[in-house]
Amino acid sequence: MESYPQAEGQTDVVVKVNYSCAATDGTYSAAVAGMVNLKLDPEAPYTPYADLTEDQVVGWVKEVLGPEGVQERQNAAEQTLAYRFYHPVTLPNPWSVVAPPEVVDAPPEVVDAPPEVVDAPEVVAPEVVAPPEVVDAPPEEIAE
Repeated sequence: MESYPQAEGQTDVVVKVNYSCAATDGTYSAAVAGMVNLKLDPEAPYTPYADLTEDQVVGWVKEVLGPEGVQERQNAAEQTLAYRFYHPVTLPNPWSVVAPPEVVDAPPEVVDAPPEVVDAPEVVAPEVVAPPEVVDAPPEEIAE
């Protein structure tokens, strides 16, 4: 159900009702769904949302649909139930059916062996080069 939070001085006023009309044959069932809009009537007695009953709301739906509308939906549900036996389905062409893969009930082989060790390349340390010698002499002596 859908309602206005406030309308005609009341709160949670129902304005739309979703319904379904069902049919069953004891084993299978089918339903036809629909929705009715309700007219706001400030003269009609107001029932708070929390106090609404299923019978009251179903009565509103039947009133909007009328006897013929209710019968039409019931007939549609019954036809839907009957039609399920005649609904065509698409099957694969028999000459292109692929056989399912053969299932083998053998457990996977478990190998209880340590992991293989792979030889790693030899790591060589870089060559260390000595820093140049620093001389504490005046610049003119070095130039000679």
